[in-house]
Amino acid sequence: MRRSFLPLVLALAIAAGGASAMPAQQNEILIERLGDRKLASSARIDALSILSFRGRAISLDSLKAVRRLSRNENRELDYVHMLGLIGGQGVEKDLRQFLKSNNAELRAEAVFFLSRDFPAGEAMAREYLADTEQPDSVRVAALRALVERGSIFAHVEALRRLTTASGSLLLECLAEIRRRPNLEDVPFLIDLLPENDGRARNEAVNLLREITGYAIGPNYKSWRWFYLKHRAEGTPFRAPESQAASGTSATTAYLGVRILGDRVAFVVDSSGSMDQSLQYSRQLSRGQSAVKELVALLPQLPPSTRFTVIFFSSVIQMLSGQKLVPKSDAQLAKTYSWLKSNLFQGETDLHGGLKAAFLCDDVDEIVLLSDGEPSGRTILNTELIRAHVASWNRWRNIRVSCISFGAPVVARRFLARLAQEHGGAMRVFE
Repeated sequence: MRRSFLPLVLALAIAAGGASAMPAQQNEILIERLGDRKLASSARIDALSILSFRGRAISLDSLKAVRRLSRNENRELDYVHMLGLIGGQGVEKDLRQFLKSNNAELRAEAVFFLSRDFPAGEAMAREYLADTEQPDSVRVAALRALVERGSIFAHVEALRRLTTASGSLLLECLAEIRRRPNLEDVPFLIDLLPENDGRARNEAVNLLREITGYAIGPNYKSWRWFYLKHRAEGTPFRAPESQAASGTSATTAYLGVRILGDRVAFVVDSSGSMDQSLQYSRQLSRGQSAVKELVALLPQLPPSTRFTVIFFSSVIQMLSGQKLVPKSDAQLAKTYSWLKSNLFQGETDLHGGLKAAFLCDDVDEIVLLSDGEPSGRTILNTELIRAHVASWNRWRNIRVSCISFGAPVVARRFLARLAQEHGGAMRVFE
C-alpha cells in the first residue's frame, strides 16, 4: 500500500523552525530521502518527483543516489529533468547520452535543456525543430527551448509551422504566438483555419479575436474577407470598439467548462460520496447530475469529435479502453447506456483516473469532475498527483479543466491549481 508522506514532512518542518521556514526545510527533508536506503523505493522516488515538480536543483551526488530507482520505478523522466535543473558542464555528457534514448520523452528533456542552457543550443534547437522525422515531443521541446532562451527565432519558427504542424507541436506554436500576439500574425492564423478542426482551430480563432477585436467564429472566408478589406483600405485590421469580441469561440460546454478540443476525455468521480445531492439540485445526486449533463452535452459536440469517459472510484472504468471513440449515433447510444448503468460507490482514486486519461491515444483535452480529495489505497498526496500530471503533460500540451462538485475547500484548491497549471478552466458547484 502506497501512502502519502507529506504530512510527516510538514510535521518535521514545523518542529524544526516554524511555518515561515517550511518550504525550504521541506525541500531539505525530501533531498535527504533520496539517499536514505532504509526507506521504501516508492518514498524515495516520490521525493524525486516532487523536487522535480518544484524545480528544485540539487547536488549531482544526491540525484545519482536514485539513478537506478528512477529506471525501475518508471520515473526516469523526472531524473533527466533534475539533471537539466542542475545544469552546467558537469551534466552535459549525461544529458547527451539521453539524446540516443529510444524513449521520445527522455530525448525531449535532453533536447530542451541542452538547447536552452548551452552556447550552441540555439542552432541545436532549430535543427531538431526542422527535422520532421523527430516525434512531436522532441520538436515541442526544441521550440520551447528557443522561447525560454529568448531567441529571436522563436516567434518566426512558430509562425512558419502553423500550416504544417499538427497535434502538440501545433499547440506549442500557438502558445508561443499567444505570448506575444501582434497584427503581423493575423494572416498566418487565418491560413490555419481551413486546415484544422477542434482545439487548434478554436485556439487560433481566440487569438484572432484577441488581436483584431472582431467577434467572428471559425469561418475562414469571413476572416479572409475582412483581412483583405482592411488591406485594400490601408487600415489596421482592428474592429470598431462597438464590435469588440469577448469570450471564447467554443460553443459547447460541460457544466460551464467550454470544450475547445475534439479529442476529449471526461474523467468523472464515481466514489460513494457522489451519491449525495448538491445544494443547487436536491432532486438528483451529484453522480446523477454529472451523468445527466454529460448525456446532454455529447450530441452537441462537433461531428469531428472523438471522446471517452472514465469513471474513477476504488476501480477505474473506461468507456473504450485507451482509445477515443467517434461521435456516431450508434456510439452515443452505447455511451448513454453505459453511463446510466454506473454505480457510485467506493473510494476516490483520482490519480488513477487522471493517469488513465493521459494514456488515451491522441487526447488533447481532459475535463476532470470530482467532489473530494483522493482516498483509499491510492496516491493521496495532491502535490505528488500534480507532479505526475506535470510530467505526463510536459511535452503534450493537453488542456486540463476541473469541476468541483461540492468538494471541500482543500480539494477545490487542488483542482484550481491543476487547471491553472495546464491551461484549463475551473468551475465550482456547491
